[in-house]
Amino acid sequence: VGFLNRGELAVVDSPKELALRYGKKEVRIGTASGTRDFLMDNLADNPEFLDLLRSGDVRTMHSREAGLDDIFRQVTGSKLA
Repeated sequence: VGFLNRGELAVVDSPKELALRYGKKEVRIGTASGTRDFLMDNLADNPEFLDLLRSGDVRTMHSREAGLDDIFRQVTGSKLA
């Protein structure tokens, strides 16, 4: 994938590599009372994350990869048309 910005190639890479480079290294946990974000670094040793998993209150869990539109905005400062 390549992004053109004002006639110049701003970035070129595979969608997976762009998502890894520009995405947040976080996990979002959804519960009945709201959402919490946790950094992936040392996640297995994070007592708050582990307590939340053990609570039985987890409804959703998602990594926070960037979409191609998010990456385009970060790289160019513009929205996709």
